Order: sequence, then structure tokens, then C-alpha cells
Amino acid sequence: MGGKKPLAEFELGKREIDEAYEIATTATDPNIDYVLLGCPHITLAELRGIAEILDGKKVSPNVKLIICTTRLFRQTAEDMGYADVIRKAGGIITQDMCIAFSGTQVSGTIATDSIKAAFFYSGFSSKTTRRIWFGTIQDCIQAAITGKWQGRR
Repeated sequence: MGGKKPLAEFELGKREIDEAYEIATTATDPNIDYVLLGCPHITLAELRGIAEILDGKKVSPNVKLIICTTRLFRQTAEDMGYADVIRKAGGIITQDMCIAFSGTQVSGTIATDSIKAAFFYSGFSSKTTRRIWFGTIQDCIQAAITGKWQGRR
């Protein structure tokens, strides 16, 4: 800030976080069609965590799991075996694509860990008819496996 004082300061607490979850989550039916992760792009550490959860498991046949990352992280995930685990489980890894915009082109219930993407999917309106579950990466991966949202409600 170059020694300058900020124009404003904001404190975020549990109430504000709960409100963000409530605004971003528009789904009520627990059935999931898509899990879209990567807005911002999934990091290498997140790819490792996803691979650890998916190792030896399968994505529900009713769900498309799409994970977007950078070219560098995708290649490193390939080299480290994470990408293979994710693919064997039924996930798709893309690179350098905007998952937020891409999700606006699908129909069905979407689970995402990205509040930015959730707002894109909803058309920036809490009155949307699009069905979105917003939660952690772990919540989303479990939904991909079971086909049902079991995360925060």
C-alpha cells in the first residue's frame, strides 16, 4: 500500500460466511449431475488431495467430474500419477479453460467449490432456476462419488 492507509476495512465472520453459502447454494435436491472444480484453477496440492480421495473409488455413473488446472500443474500431475488416479476413477482433467463460463453451458445440478463459478452458473441471481451446491473440494468429490450432495446445507 506504499505507506497509505486502506480506504476501508472489512471483517468477515461466521454470519457473513453462512450468508455466502446460502446465496451461492440454489439446489435443494441432493442428486448431482456435474462436479466442476477449478475457478481459480486447481493447484497441484489440490490435485494430490483429490487423487487421494478418489484412489480406489469410482465417480458415480450419473456424474461428470471435471477438474480444470494449468498446463504446468496438469503435466506435473501426470508425472506424479495423480492424473491417472483421477482418470481411473472417472474424472476428467482439463487445462487452461474457464470452468466458470463452461458451467453456464450445462444443464442439471452442479456442485462446485468456487463461489465465483457458483455466481456465474446462477446468472448472478439468487432467483435462478439453475441448481448449484457450493461447498469444499472434499464435499464436491464425495458428491461425485456418491452422486448425492452430503456437504453443507
